[in-house]
Amino acid sequence: MQLLTARLVLREYEETDWGAVLAYQSDPRYLRYYAWSTRDEAAVQEFVGRFIQQQRGEPRRIYQFAITLPTRQRA
Repeated sequence: MQLLTARLVLREYEETDWGAVLAYQSDPRYLRYYAWSTRDEAAVQEFVGRFIQQQRGEPRRIYQFAITLPTRQRA
């Protein structure tokens, strides 16, 4: 599933998203609201993996979307 606007793309998580997730989950402004004090690659890969696994649910009950910027077409 993908939702596209002129300024944003909401899309399903992909395995390669873990690096971006690690970046924001390592930010102190994010961490202040969670029980963990640090995040590592393995934990974040598992976290994203759960989202990907939920995409296969039948019937699907949980939806998690990555928010990205649209790629710009070059003229």
